[in-house]
Amino acid sequence: MRKLYHFTRLILPMIFLIFSSCSSMQGTVVISSDQGASVKTRIDAPFKSVPKSDRIPPTQKPYRIDGKTYYPLPTARGYVQTGIASWYGSKFHGRKTSNGETYNMWSGTAAHKTLPMNTFLLVENLENGKEMTVRVNDRGPFVKGRIIDMSKKGATQLAFIGQGTAKVRITALAESTTYKHGEIVTERFKEYPDFQSGEFYVQIGAFGDKNN
Repeated sequence: MRKLYHFTRLILPMIFLIFSSCSSMQGTVVISSDQGASVKTRIDAPFKSVPKSDRIPPTQKPYRIDGKTYYPLPTARGYVQTGIASWYGSKFHGRKTSNGETYNMWSGTAAHKTLPMNTFLLVENLENGKEMTVRVNDRGPFVKGRIIDMSKKGATQLAFIGQGTAKVRITALAESTTYKHGEIVTERFKEYPDFQSGEFYVQIGAFGDKNN
């Protein structure tokens, strides 16, 4: 009985140690082969947490405003939209935007209901021909019929700050995504075609019968 007691005292801590090591095992380990050579292999923890950057950003999840659900687009590629633009200024200056930035009404940013954050847009005022490039960093506007909320700088540059709204066309130019892996920060740009220039083709017709 005493031998069993000593055996139990000796073996239980070892078992605990082994399982504790397995639960946190991660990195490069060295395993000795039968020939005496050392072989390096990598063992990843079985319950490795998913890096934060691999999760769906909160700004890409559906959200509900005034009883209506909005579904953010997975990409801005090829996006073109025509509608009414408005602007927001001093009331929101210094507050947090939807992506966590601090709103600066004198910067070239804008709010859109569904485009991915950090989408770069060409905004054209169809009433006077003025245009500028802005970056989406907020959600809105949530007024019926409006497609984009410009900063005060944007409204000033597009010359509709006095009237409050203007008919515009917005075209996606690029989108920037920042990934964080520990201390490493990488930035990726996806460039889009210049929709204002280049060669365009229009198909007039397609006929299976030559006589047609």
